[in-house]
Amino acid sequence: MLPEAWQLFLCDHTHYWISIVIACRTQIYAWKHIIIAEISRSGWVIIAWSPRPKYYLTITWKLVWNMKLHPFLKITIASVATLLILLAFAGTYMLTGVMDAVLENSWLFHLNNIVMGSVWVFVVLKMLRAWEKKGLSDLGIKVKKLDIYLLIASFLISLAFLIGFVAYQGTQTNVVRIRYENFWDVRYLMLFGASCLGWAVAAFKEELLSRGFILYQLRDVNIHKAVAVSAVLFMLIHFPTSGVNPYQAISWWLGGMLYAYAYVKSGSLMVSTCLHAIHNFLNELFIGRSSDFSVVILDHPVADVEKLLYELALKGTLLLLIFLLYNRKNLGFYRRESHGFTYKKPSK
Repeated sequence: MLPEAWQLFLCDHTHYWISIVIACRTQIYAWKHIIIAEISRSGWVIIAWSPRPKYYLTITWKLVWNMKLHPFLKITIASVATLLILLAFAGTYMLTGVMDAVLENSWLFHLNNIVMGSVWVFVVLKMLRAWEKKGLSDLGIKVKKLDIYLLIASFLISLAFLIGFVAYQGTQTNVVRIRYENFWDVRYLMLFGASCLGWAVAAFKEELLSRGFILYQLRDVNIHKAVAVSAVLFMLIHFPTSGVNPYQAISWWLGGMLYAYAYVKSGSLMVSTCLHAIHNFLNELFIGRSSDFSVVILDHPVADVEKLLYELALKGTLLLLIFLLYNRKNLGFYRRESHGFTYKKPSK
């Protein structure tokens, strides 16, 4: 027989010690009630079984939460957890019959962004705290003067690209109408502010997962590979909500490269979040086709090829801007030990 609370120490083939604490609560467990599989070389394969489902869940959760996990398993768990959050909100909307209203009404859309984003951020931060003993401040949230220059320049460049792209659409068969009168409507200005907040939270939740969590797990990988992998995962997390479109996929991947590069160069999650939010907000404002928010009305949706070319040109320009701004300070791919990062330098 085992005591009500006991501690078991295991050692795998790589000599990593795993400390597992199992609180048995009201039931005394015999050895036959718990099966622990052989620990793999990665140090994370373990199976627990109990005759009662609620105790099975309690034990399994404590085993997974307290043991040393492989970085790719942590990435998988975090990705699945955030996907389940998204599915829970989407399922609730479909069951209550409000999905169309959430997608079409900008107030409800951004309320969803704020509420779901808050839950998403809470879960990812809990994982960081439990597995890495890291908080938000450890990921880098300070903004320097050079970062502000980058954000201002990025906003102006993005605005210029969008104005040029809309003007080009006007020369084609796509009729353009600009609703200047919106900016004299108090209700629209309130929606404008809500949209800023909604897109900021939406961008932050994705940056926290893709840059804050995933890039941290890849800190022992060559920096080029880490950025590329995080960009691919950033692309994949958009598929459940937006579908698999090859043109959009390329755009999302390039966006992941841009935001990861900005994060590594600046050392601040706020910089990548602001770049992300600026892009989403301006796109929705000019070419988003939102009936109650967009100030530019197009006769038909922008062609996928044209949208991709616009995204390639814009994000390529912003990548060049980041390279020029930060390399002038001789930063390059540096080791951010102050934020807990020790990226390997690229091999020559």
